[in-house]
Amino acid sequence: MIDPAAYDDAESRAYRASSSWRWRALMTASVLDHSSFPMRVRSILDLKPLLDAMDMMRFERHVRELGGLREDDLDLLATAMQRVALFYIQTFHDPNVVVPLNSLLSLLLT
Repeated sequence: MIDPAAYDDAESRAYRASSSWRWRALMTASVLDHSSFPMRVRSILDLKPLLDAMDMMRFERHVRELGGLREDDLDLLATAMQRVALFYIQTFHDPNVVVPLNSLLSLLLT
């Protein structure tokens, strides 16, 4: 029989090794509470996959909805991408930055 503490440790490592929030949701009975606040977060690294959780391949649809990207839209998007990259590196200490392009672009629609 496996030691419960060893099992919990192995489960925690497998959970943290996953870079997909959707995959983590499948491995966890309850990931978000009723207000969509993340639960069972044990470290800041558990929040890393949330940055690109809502990607959904929406880039082309958003660009069409905007009627194309103007130069000021591109500048704003580039600035947002730089800020996210800096936040990502400072928060997660990982130079392999995941930039949530679709999520940032969707903010231009609001």
